[in-house]
Amino acid sequence: MLRTSSSDHLSSCCSITSPTPSTTIRYGLTNRSHVTVTVFNTLGQQVDLLQHGEQDVGYHQVQFDGSGLSSGVYFYRLRAGDFVESKRLLLL
Repeated sequence: MLRTSSSDHLSSCCSITSPTPSTTIRYGLTNRSHVTVTVFNTLGQQVDLLQHGEQDVGYHQVQFDGSGLSSGVYFYRLRAGDFVESKRLLLL
């Protein structure tokens, strides 16, 4: 599934489900942007920072390894310029 923001600034692809406690988050930038990808627990506490910095136009990916975390629901927030998107991750 591909979702594109109304500003046509960024597109993000859902994470891939796998039997291991890791997943890949893929996203595409249509403009050079400062990008942060952050993972939070259900209490809103940051548990990982996957990306923080300037990135060029194109497709990118970050790897989330939740092997040191408890099973449960987590959220990741993808921020690029004015675009912000949050999605749920289920860690088994």
